Amino acid sequence: MRGKTVDARDKRTGRSAKSRAAGVADDNGGAASFIRKAAKNCKSALLFVSDFAGEMGEGWKGSKELFNHKKVDRTYDRMLPKASLSIGLALFLAACLISSFIVLVSIISQAYFSAFTNDSAGMDGKDAQAQHAVMARFNESIGQIIESVPISLFLCVLGEGVVFCLARFSGGRGAISGQFYLSSVAALGRAVASALAVLAVVPIFGWIAALASVILLLYFILLVTPKAYVSAHRIGFYHALALSVIASLVTIGLLMLIVYSLPNLVIAQQASCSTGNGLGIGILGTSGG
Repeated sequence: MRGKTVDARDKRTGRSAKSRAAGVADDNGGAASFIRKAAKNCKSALLFVSDFAGEMGEGWKGSKELFNHKKVDRTYDRMLPKASLSIGLALFLAACLISSFIVLVSIISQAYFSAFTNDSAGMDGKDAQAQHAVMARFNESIGQIIESVPISLFLCVLGEGVVFCLARFSGGRGAISGQFYLSSVAALGRAVASALAVLAVVPIFGWIAALASVILLLYFILLVTPKAYVSAHRIGFYHALALSVIASLVTIGLLMLIVYSLPNLVIAQQASCSTGNGLGIGILGTSGG
């Protein structure tokens, strides 16, 4: 009887040991599986980042080629098969960021150049106070320029939507992804061209930089962007030129509407604060400056 009891206890002990060993093996297997999945996800993320960086680099390369009018058509024909809405949106965002950064640098350089000039001239008293007021206004403009990035991106997307609808209505056969992608490459080149605005504060080269900026802006609006629509929709150049001008007018009109509406929002906000009635427009009001 005692021998049977010992054998039964040994069997139970053996089974429990095997169960514990199996549990440890399952835990190790689960950890190894988790590590493999994490490594696979990291590899996929790195591949995605690498591909995204490569496509952004291709867009940057194409935007530089657009400055040579002889390469515009070849550049668009080469890039059209790679059209992607996501990359186009990223390029538009990059263009807005570059433009805002250039405006910011221009404002800062103008402020410090003006301060340096006035200090050299020995300004004091009221003139110095006026200079400090100008500097303060420039500092406020920094925040407004940063806030303008999403507005600029929205206007770009809206303008391209208007062009696409008009193009398809008037006989265009292209896809929105192709038009959006090629236009984003043109927008990136136009943003790079705006770097000439930084030289506007230099007394000798200021008017030359302003003239060059206007010429490049017209070059992109009247030639580069229309050719993007030609490549995307297979339409005539003058047809595409009309679309480009309409898109520019729509964008400028909406921008002017926003600029002139924001001061009214400031007044409305101040009135609501004085009467104790919150209108929920504080954020919009502060951006009007």
